[in-house]
Amino acid sequence: AQVSKVLRPKWEAVGKIEGFDPNERVLNSRDVRQGTFGLNYYIRGNRAKLMTAYVVRHERIAARRDNVLQIQLQYFLH
Repeated sequence: AQVSKVLRPKWEAVGKIEGFDPNERVLNSRDVRQGTFGLNYYIRGNRAKLMTAYVVRHERIAARRDNVLQIQLQYFLH
């Protein structure tokens, strides 16, 4: 599930929850759930934007400290 909300003309808050279980019959460290919470800044409409996100990961077995902060710049060339 994913949601977003425009806060101001150039700012957008985003959130996403997702999961991955490659084999539902087996519990192992590959069973992952994660939530992403971020903020986007539109520099030049949809042509250029700066995206920041914090990803919180949860493994079912063998939990690790592998949360991550992501910063990305997206620019469309035409």
